[in-house]
Amino acid sequence: MTMDLALIRCHTQRLAGAPFASVLEAVQWFGAVQAQDFGGALWAIGQRSADLTASQVHQAVADRQIVRTWPLRGTIHFVPAADVRWMLALTGARQNERSWSVLRSMGLDLAILEAGRKVLETALRDHALTRPEIYAHFESQGIVTEKGAGLHILGYWAQAGLICFGPHRGKQPTFVLLDDWLAGVDSRSLDREGSLKMLALRYFQSHGPATDRDFAWWSGLTLTMAREAMALVGERLRKSVSGDMTLWSLDMAPPDRPAPNGLLHLLSPFDELLVAYKDRAAYDRVPGAPDEAITFFRPSVLLNGRLVGSWQKTLGTKSGRVDLHFVGDPEVVASELVQAQLARLSHFWEQPIGQNQ
Repeated sequence: MTMDLALIRCHTQRLAGAPFASVLEAVQWFGAVQAQDFGGALWAIGQRSADLTASQVHQAVADRQIVRTWPLRGTIHFVPAADVRWMLALTGARQNERSWSVLRSMGLDLAILEAGRKVLETALRDHALTRPEIYAHFESQGIVTEKGAGLHILGYWAQAGLICFGPHRGKQPTFVLLDDWLAGVDSRSLDREGSLKMLALRYFQSHGPATDRDFAWWSGLTLTMAREAMALVGERLRKSVSGDMTLWSLDMAPPDRPAPNGLLHLLSPFDELLVAYKDRAAYDRVPGAPDEAITFFRPSVLLNGRLVGSWQKTLGTKSGRVDLHFVGDPEVVASELVQAQLARLSHFWEQPIGQNQ
């Protein structure tokens, strides 16, 4: 796999080139943005903009422009509010059916889930509650929440379109009834074919070049359904070949090549650039780097499309610090690139952030 693929994806994912002007524009471009790690998801959006702040992403949630829920492959994402219903209709019921083996292993059955639904409908009526508060309601009705059972009940009913995340209360996320939360929000109405086509359009415009298997992985669709969705997009998909891989992207102008050593990114854990593909070989770790030093599930340092290290942010009440760990020679990373990333982090988190030496 050549490095060109990684660099092109940096452009389609807007880590390079034209930045997003708003939170909603960013999430609309992707269709869904991985948000399992909430703080990381905030930065994933902010990093792809010129001057957004974390407060503005929080406000976009509070203003019901974007919604945090479980739309794809049983994981949490940010989704445009207008797209939540059609996306869950396409993917939610199927994901719930696939989750039954896990649910049963936790002692959950349909009767318990239905009891949980009744509790949610009553407890969340006109109230946004945190997870511990909901669990207290569950347990008062004899519904076990230990060892992840409570979270799986919440996930099941989120995928069924009953609930979603609401705004944060302090550091705690809250849950709300989806119908109440989206009351007054214009929802896009799509039939099955329209939903499949829209999902494929969003994926390949923001993640291409990618394979049909990458799209199936990201969306949680079967490979047959993914290929059906791609066929509905039709001639707007452009085909390319790299080695033994057939890749697809939306028919757009090719991006400009970046200057040598010109792209440094401090990626969030679960960033779309890394986890949205079944095959992640494009980002080649530095030869010999142990998995524990650089993984896709912790903050990673990307230099010109290649994983070269990890980083960790610590925020205080008035200032923050970043620890950077490079595998190999850190001198290959120009200091001005690091300083530019620290300046962007400082603006986004609205406090000065420096580097630990």
